[in-house]
Amino acid sequence: MTVSYNADVSSASFWSFVKIMLRWRGSVWKMIYFELVLWCTTFTIFSLIYRLGLDKNQQILFEKICLLCNKYGDLLPVTFMLGFYVSLVVTRWQSFWKNVGWVDSAALSVATYIAGYDERSLMIRRTIMRYLCCMQVLVFRSISKPVKKRFPTLESMVKAG
Repeated sequence: MTVSYNADVSSASFWSFVKIMLRWRGSVWKMIYFELVLWCTTFTIFSLIYRLGLDKNQQILFEKICLLCNKYGDLLPVTFMLGFYVSLVVTRWQSFWKNVGWVDSAALSVATYIAGYDERSLMIRRTIMRYLCCMQVLVFRSISKPVKKRFPTLESMVKAG
């Protein structure tokens, strides 16, 4: 989603920075709020259990477990896990991108195999490409909210041409 920030950054000041950071539409906060709330809730629960629910011996045992986890947490480096995760995400994205049905190769085939500059050949090529574009819009409507918003009904597709 593209969001214009030109009006907010027209003057450089601390408040314009705060205004941009607290903006909801297209913001980082919108993308991470669920994880942030989940992390804060989990931290609060562990803190309350540690401070209010455990006696001194249990607190010492909990601290030893935390130190043990901290000691062995460095055996598998975070950079290795991050690299594995990024390669997994990129591979998934590439396979998705390769499986999207694009009309470009079909358009080149239509232009190659339906030769001629007469009216009939031109109408056949246009009709085939209209059907291919219609198919692509119908597929994208099922997976993309902006396309669904642009073409909510079949009549809106007909009006757009």
